[in-house]
Amino acid sequence: MISNKYSEAEFFRFGSGYLLNDLIEYIGFGPNTKRKVIFIGDSAQLPPFDSNISPALSTDYLKKEFNIKAKEYELTEVVRQEGKSGILINATKIRKSIKQNVFNELDIETEHPDIYPIKHQDLLKQYLNATNNRIDEDTIIVAYSNYFVKLYNEQIRNHFFPKNKNITKGDKVIVVRNNYNYGIELLNGDFGIVIEASETTENRNIPLKKKEGEIKVSLTFRDVIIRFWDLEGNSHDIECKIIENLIDSNDRDLSPEETNALYIDFKIRHPELKQGTPEFKQEIRDDPYFNCLHLKYGYAVTCHKAQGGEWKNVFVDFKMLINYSTAFYFRWAYTAITRCEEHLFTLNEPHIKSGSKFTQPKIYFEKRDDIITINPDVLTQDIPFSFPGENPLLKNIYFGVLKILDKEAIEIDDIDHNQYHEIYYFSDENSFVWFKFWYNKQDKITRVQEQPNIDSELKDRLLKLLNQLEGKKIFLEDSENQELETQNKFPEDMSFLKEFYEEIKSKIANEKIVISEITPHPYRARCKFKQGDSIACIDFIYDGKGQFKPPEPQPNIGNSNELLNKIISLITKAE
Repeated sequence: MISNKYSEAEFFRFGSGYLLNDLIEYIGFGPNTKRKVIFIGDSAQLPPFDSNISPALSTDYLKKEFNIKAKEYELTEVVRQEGKSGILINATKIRKSIKQNVFNELDIETEHPDIYPIKHQDLLKQYLNATNNRIDEDTIIVAYSNYFVKLYNEQIRNHFFPKNKNITKGDKVIVVRNNYNYGIELLNGDFGIVIEASETTENRNIPLKKKEGEIKVSLTFRDVIIRFWDLEGNSHDIECKIIENLIDSNDRDLSPEETNALYIDFKIRHPELKQGTPEFKQEIRDDPYFNCLHLKYGYAVTCHKAQGGEWKNVFVDFKMLINYSTAFYFRWAYTAITRCEEHLFTLNEPHIKSGSKFTQPKIYFEKRDDIITINPDVLTQDIPFSFPGENPLLKNIYFGVLKILDKEAIEIDDIDHNQYHEIYYFSDENSFVWFKFWYNKQDKITRVQEQPNIDSELKDRLLKLLNQLEGKKIFLEDSENQELETQNKFPEDMSFLKEFYEEIKSKIANEKIVISEITPHPYRARCKFKQGDSIACIDFIYDGKGQFKPPEPQPNIGNSNELLNKIISLITKAE
């Protein structure tokens, strides 16, 4: 895929950073040359990420930007599927709509022998049937957002590696950023299989200066050996480091802070090198940490990541939090369907017929069982311990422990604060024991660890009680809803955010749901909603023109998926 968008995330680049510009300049078209170039692609598919068109396939774009008068031809004979293929029939209908610029009907026909409509609860069973209960290269799951992709990857991994949440031998992975530092070129979208993975990680906290002051950015690395294949089918075992911040992230790549931290980390480890010198440039190109592989799990991918690939078995989840009657969604559906060679499994497929009222497939988040809520009255109690920093999680862990021990004759004698874990010292009339509470970046208690090599009744009692906290997030209930004051919240040059806020507000007002907080980020606004003690969070994405793209629910931030379901239903309801 040839884009013409500049990427500011790359430290090293060739040419100007605009791929199509550089290619045209390199070819060197001129009045006295007979040079030609042929761009081949499918104009009905999704354009390059963050672009509205495929520039290399647009005769208008080539004329406007490069003064090139191009000829356009369309191949119409299909060779991948048989003429009666349900995959082909559906793809052809969507392609026709895109060509005619008509988006009022999208009815995925499932009454074909090569199409299998399934329910979400049957996905794992059908996936394992398709793969013969093994990790293979012929099967893929395609979903809209990185968040949904992460959920599907977790579901598949929980089956194959039920006791291992970390990347491990046999895992299927996908490269999400080009890397040219190994025996073969590892390109965005390349799949590999983990041959070995270290059981230990390297963790570093990197100081980063920002306008608000210095912050610490955590970087986690792991040593792995991954097998990739070149274009001739030859295997290559690559021994390298990976950055673990990304592999379980909801984001498509590292954050700007994490990317900058990789660079600062290199400078900290090489204080003798002067920036800009040949020695500095050579060392940073060879550095295994700075050039670590950027990977995600490869059982499920976004549609953009699937482009260019073909699989015998493709599972497509069609759900998306936007009006389906748009060119973007039609291109998305067309691209996803045409990844399939033989067997297409559909989830939440749309059935929008011309003249019918638009309805979206139901998007439902399961009721959460990983939440513990604490009555805010605990804030009036005297707390005999100090808690560093601004992180409310540390106090919430304390309140959670107090709640569990409310009717127990057990005392908390002391608390030690450590990176990503707290140590609590308990005692009763006969003995004492300590427990560790481990937590992650998402403020979830990931593990409750008892003191080893000690046997006591107190330890056994506490183990049963405190295990209730494992895998949980702890929230303080709020006594009332406070609506956001918006008078000075939105910059004057972003009035579309104020208009959008008022539209969302009008849709939820009758349910007594309020928007309690809006946090602006580049090209997204994170909104927190409240209804009583329930909290839900959704990211609303917009482009440089102020046009909104599909929103991204954040169920791990709030405490109520019931409220999240309700808000999604309200804001996506056709009017």
